[in-house]
Amino acid sequence: MSYPLVSIIIPTHNRRDMVIRLLQSIIASTYKSIEVIVVDDASVDGTAVAIKKAFFHNNAICVERNKINLFAAGSRNVGTKKSKGKYIFYIDDDNVLEKNAISRLVNAFEANEKIGELGLVNYSFIDRKKILWLFTKRNMLTSKTYLPDSLEEFSNQEVWDTVDVPNAFMVRADVIKQHKISFCNFFGIMYEESDLAYRIRKAGYTIQVVRDAKIYHDVKDYMPHFMNDEWRLYVFARNRIIFHSLYSSKLQLVSILLVWIWIFALYYSYKILAYSGAGSFSPAKRIHLVIQYFKGNIDGLLFVIRNEKLSYS
Repeated sequence: MSYPLVSIIIPTHNRRDMVIRLLQSIIASTYKSIEVIVVDDASVDGTAVAIKKAFFHNNAICVERNKINLFAAGSRNVGTKKSKGKYIFYIDDDNVLEKNAISRLVNAFEANEKIGELGLVNYSFIDRKKILWLFTKRNMLTSKTYLPDSLEEFSNQEVWDTVDVPNAFMVRADVIKQHKISFCNFFGIMYEESDLAYRIRKAGYTIQVVRDAKIYHDVKDYMPHFMNDEWRLYVFARNRIIFHSLYSSKLQLVSILLVWIWIFALYYSYKILAYSGAGSFSPAKRIHLVIQYFKGNIDGLLFVIRNEKLSYS
């Protein structure tokens, strides 16, 4: 049995302890034909030094350091250019990998040459039985994304289709390199994974999820990310519109621009103003965050109206 090289690319920013924990789980993997490229996205917490100190004896792990913050999309592109593997495995830093996950993904790829991208079932790091993601549904008329969390409908399936994969996913290197598919730097941290997946599908390949490939994601709720990071909130609103301008039909896009983006703006405004989770947020801070969401909507709308184009590295 052959063991093709898998290039594992991990973008990270100021999460020194998390990325070291992820690397430890990768080293414990049963699949050993790997190279690991950690892209330190201009961290200020000593990430690069800590990794080199912790894994100085492991020649399979290297660290690339960005001088400026390129976000997830740009950092993954940096790692891709350095990669040499037949398969490229992108993993966010706040994960722990199940020891057989890489083997199961590689086996699925080797069994079906029409697969361009594979995802893992995402479980909660805190509650290992709780499913956070197993496939994506997207309504291209309303822009709403659905993330079902029950395996019941896949009781007899080892793999199944999805429109895209968040957080952790493996791709065929020859597919993205031959078709010049990369992450859009402009998207940064939102919808860049979806855009990549839709371009892989457009190239004629399927995107599937492997039931027995598991990863544990250390995240409780996405609202704290929005409440503590106004840039994330802004690009979420902006990129949602731009993404659908690329992949929804003209009729669907008109519906999104005239109706649905404003309905979702009201929904997220309510979520922000009524948020009662971790942290302390003044009324002024909450109003500022609502303004950032609406600003993202307006900038996304202007991008479409001006017929601006995205560039890919």
